Formats: sequence, C-alpha cells, structure tokens
Amino acid sequence: MRLDKFLADIGLGSRKEVKGLIKKGLITVNGNCIKSDKYQVKETEDTVMYLDESLHYQKDFYYTRGAS
Repeated sequence: MRLDKFLADIGLGSRKEVKGLIKKGLITVNGNCIKSDKYQVKETEDTVMYLDESLHYQKDFYYTRGAS
C-alpha cells in the first residue's frame, strides 16, 4: 500500500495533507525517514511513525449502539 494512502486511511489528513507531511520528512518507516509518497508499506509488518508516535493501520471500524 502506498504510504500516502496508509496515512490518509488512518485519518492523519487528506491525501494532499499527508503528502506535505511526507515531503517535510516527518514520517519514518522502520526508523528511516521517507520523503516519497509512493513508498510502499506493509500495513501489518512495517513500523510507521509520525513525530515519534507509532501509527497503526486498521482497515475497518465497527461501531455498536449502546444498550438502552
């Protein structure tokens, strides 16, 4: 999966916004600063970080209604 899609999917920003973060060198993958939005990440294997905070990919979100 492309790095910009990964970041947008987890809610870090729009594709355009996360491309800016990548180009500024604020994203690391497995400890390496990545400056290409086309960089391929393995969402379940790679460690993606933004400002020293680990980011975790979750494909689907499920919401449940509380009991009334």
